[in-house]
Amino acid sequence: MLSLNFPGAQVTQDPPPGSVLSQSSNITLTATLNGQTDSCSFQLVLTDSQNPEFTCIPEQNITIDPEVGFIVPDYREEANPSDNCDFDWVQIPAPNTVIFASQTIEITAVDAAGNRAWCSFIVRLTEEEPDGLEINCPGDKSATLDSNCEFQVPDYRDGVTVNKPGAVVTQDPPSGTTINSSTGIRLTATLGNQTVNCDFQLTLEDVTAPTINCLPNQWENYDPTTNFPLPDYRNLAVTSDACGIDNIQQSPAPGTNITQNTSVSLSVTDLAGNSSTCAFTVNLTQDEVVEITCPGDQEVQPTENCSFSLPDYTNMAGVNFEGAQVNQAPEPGTQITGNTTVILTATFNGKTDSCAFDVYSVDNTAPVAECILSGSYRLNQDGTLTLNAAQIDNGSSDNCGIVNMEISKSTFTTADIGEHNISLTVTDAAGNSDSCQTSISILPYIGNGGEFACNTHVVLELDESGNAVLTSQDLYN
Repeated sequence: MLSLNFPGAQVTQDPPPGSVLSQSSNITLTATLNGQTDSCSFQLVLTDSQNPEFTCIPEQNITIDPEVGFIVPDYREEANPSDNCDFDWVQIPAPNTVIFASQTIEITAVDAAGNRAWCSFIVRLTEEEPDGLEINCPGDKSATLDSNCEFQVPDYRDGVTVNKPGAVVTQDPPSGTTINSSTGIRLTATLGNQTVNCDFQLTLEDVTAPTINCLPNQWENYDPTTNFPLPDYRNLAVTSDACGIDNIQQSPAPGTNITQNTSVSLSVTDLAGNSSTCAFTVNLTQDEVVEITCPGDQEVQPTENCSFSLPDYTNMAGVNFEGAQVNQAPEPGTQITGNTTVILTATFNGKTDSCAFDVYSVDNTAPVAECILSGSYRLNQDGTLTLNAAQIDNGSSDNCGIVNMEISKSTFTTADIGEHNISLTVTDAAGNSDSCQTSISILPYIGNGGEFACNTHVVLELDESGNAVLTSQDLYN
């Protein structure tokens, strides 16, 4: 590429061969021979044809608060850019721009030679769901039944957390409710038109042992040649347990042959597995012993509070020895609620014998139904109304308690506007019932507290027989 007029001249280059250039440059060649020099120059033009490179960002899915929006970050660094020469690049919209809807993001890179690269992706925005009403119940609870096998439900609302202030929390069953078995408790939070529930279990435990009172020592006549089979004494023990008795066991078992005086134990176990035991002695003798025969089972009519005073049944017992003393348990005059077992014991010359029978409380007294004198009830906005028996009841009563109340009509619509005769029927646990009647008025719905307007003109269409029926709803708007 270089021509010289003298062979042997030494030629040098500036910049020297191997120099790294990043832009177009002048190249100078200098020839030297015998102290003489000469130079020439030319332009070395560098051309960049390589585009910048980067990795485009995938679609972004973002959940936002619609009142706050989304601040667009700087996605350029995530694109991992590169180029053989210096470059500039831009992002549209620029970093830190606040957007409130899905938008396309564009990234463009341009180097000094004008080579460029471009890509776009979508930032897809979704409005976050507003926080719903939330309630968190306390954990499951346990408690102990009292001696009456009852437990009053506490107020558990203080132990609940609700995520929004102002929510009203109710409890079912309400605090103060008396229960006698394990029960699910539901707490309900209400705020505006939002309602949410949570549930937990209240487990009740019976730790009270049943009571048992044994009969006194018994004297039994026996034949030494045949031994003596033990009678079944279990029905002669006086037992009680508020939560219910599961079984009574006798040891030695009924029917066991004995040949000598023997201690007999009776054990009573309730439904929770709690138990109590008592004992008495069966004395064997070849002499004639006192024997008592009880009357058959008896029925008694309970009075107020569903209780009765236990009569004296001692004069109804049959005893084989005149002058034997007869005692009764429970004692005459004891106030009894429900059915009970009565034990009569005869004592003569230090020897005793017992028998038992049941006294049943038979409630033949009907409850007394009491209705309100009258009442007016307005339809709801949807034109319906549901009444319950408690809204018609005015203090109905029964000596043993009312277990059910029903009314003859409970649901009403616009077709029922006007006067209605309603019957209330109350029923006690024994199935006795009583009824009362009252008159109620069903009124139309009035929005915003205004008055409804009467129609000034009513058109009725006669039927085939020439009659028409005018109803109360024909008279108002």
